[in-house]
Amino acid sequence: SFAILMFGMSQTNDIYASPSSVSFQQFDKTTIIKKKLSDAEKQISNGNYIAAEKVLNSLLNIDSNNFKAKQLLGECEKAILKQKENERNAFFKACNQNNINVLKDFISKYPSSEYTSKAKDRINDYGLWQSAKNNNSVDSYNSYLNKSTILAYKNEAYDAINNIRAEKEWIICKTSDNETKLSQYISS
Repeated sequence: SFAILMFGMSQTNDIYASPSSVSFQQFDKTTIIKKKLSDAEKQISNGNYIAAEKVLNSLLNIDSNNFKAKQLLGECEKAILKQKENERNAFFKACNQNNINVLKDFISKYPSSEYTSKAKDRINDYGLWQSAKNNNSVDSYNSYLNKSTILAYKNEAYDAINNIRAEKEWIICKTSDNETKLSQYISS
């Protein structure tokens, strides 16, 4: 019962808090909000939009109606999407150049990208893929598909096989008088 009495007294003291302690709490909240806004703006100016987004979300947990935080959060979300689009474009550009050094440069520039592991796979599978490309035959591409444990160039191998087969079919159709074969080639 003594604990209940003490608990009751502490609640009573909180109810009659002095005006100076309330303003101190308000000042402290305002200071925290200003600090978080400042931190977020620094992160944004450094291009660290994900870090800024985290700071702004924690600020909005304190002050859910903070207009400036909402505005900055919108900017961060747009910038994050733009960064992801740039990473994606850089990855596909590196892949299209078919050069290990370009892939390594991509990894250096975007070490935490969602495409980094794919770039590493392409580097590790490069030798086997180059061998298939140098031979440029259905058998060499099928060999790549059978030997590779990574299959980083799987889509390119299937495309190459289809292109080789289409070229052979075209040569046959071009030299043939058979209209049915020609129609079948055109429709496929």
